Amino acid sequence: SYLSYMPNNLACADGQVLKWDNLGSRWICGTDSVNPGTVTSVSAAGPLSVATGTTTPAISITQANSTTNGYLSSTDWNTFNNKVGTPSGRNLIDWISDPTRWTTLNGPGATYALNTADVLEGDSSFDVTITTLASGTWATFGDFIPVDPSRTYEGRISAKMTSGAGTFYAGYLAYDSTKTPLVGIGGTYGYFIAASVTLNNSWQTFQASISGEGTAFNPGTSVNNFPAGTRFIKPLIIANYQNIGSTRIDNFELYEVDVGRGVPAGAVMHFVSVNCPSGWLKANGAVYPVASYPALAAALGVAAGSFTIPDLRGEFLRGLDDARGVDPARTANSAQAQDFKSFYIQNTGPAAYNHGVNWVPKNGTPSGQAFGGYWSAPAGGITAAFDGSEVRPRNVAMLACVKY
Repeated sequence: SYLSYMPNNLACADGQVLKWDNLGSRWICGTDSVNPGTVTSVSAAGPLSVATGTTTPAISITQANSTTNGYLSSTDWNTFNNKVGTPSGRNLIDWISDPTRWTTLNGPGATYALNTADVLEGDSSFDVTITTLASGTWATFGDFIPVDPSRTYEGRISAKMTSGAGTFYAGYLAYDSTKTPLVGIGGTYGYFIAASVTLNNSWQTFQASISGEGTAFNPGTSVNNFPAGTRFIKPLIIANYQNIGSTRIDNFELYEVDVGRGVPAGAVMHFVSVNCPSGWLKANGAVYPVASYPALAAALGVAAGSFTIPDLRGEFLRGLDDARGVDPARTANSAQAQDFKSFYIQNTGPAAYNHGVNWVPKNGTPSGQAFGGYWSAPAGGITAAFDGSEVRPRNVAMLACVKY
């Protein structure tokens, strides 16, 4: 019922092992004479490696890179950890250290090389170089990325010019649902992240958002909406435009922005932009199938078929009466026509009353007597007229959007 040593419960000597003495029913010190052996060879599969696979093996694990598994360096960990707060948490651009991911559209002789010494993110940046033709380098990175123009996307890129001259652009090429180019070099190109920027030899980071589907897109400009028909894009840069030289690129990113994460379907917000962000629809009275936006349909109390979004264009909002009695007989999302509380001006004297005529313009500042003479207020009352088309307070117009 206890563990002891022989003889006299002393500790075992170096190299000895504990052996069970069945005859004495106890543990004793001794040597292992049953199937003794010595480690002579150690091997391992990646990311583990063995430098000395003998009796004293040296086992190590390598640092991970774009193609090899391994441990995460402190720099890479900080980079990854900083991504937690990004709009979607995942870069839609497969930004990996692989020069073959670049495709030259214009600029014969352009080269793409890894630079591991000057890095902002990951294990390398890219040096994009053109030396044979003073046109700059037009290039895309990676494969097609599906996009929904009704949503909002945020693009970022960091760049510096290491030699030569010329300006820098960053954005995308646009393609339709069949991945057919819309217009332009390989597709309709839009530089919504950076357009005609003069770089220097220090890192500069550019960031911008894009949303909506334009109807009259001007290729080559920094318009912040997608051309009509866009369903796929490819990330695009132009380096050393109309010149030669080398530009260093890093942190090429595209995120889908979820504005209003955690906001319930049916919530209304106003935005300063002309397009609703991702996850929101314009409150413009449009009709949608329930299957397209089931959560919003449920918020509006519609279970099947189609539903109509409230039309808030040009409207002021009023709190639902909800049985208070101030604005009775109203239902949620019901519209109400303009109105003006009735009033009248009455001459309480026994006879007509004459008074000099003055006028007051709309800015509220009296301007004195308009003309000589008098107006007559007969006993009983007069009529007052207004020349405006509606009654309204001072206001600012903003876009109303509904969360779906």
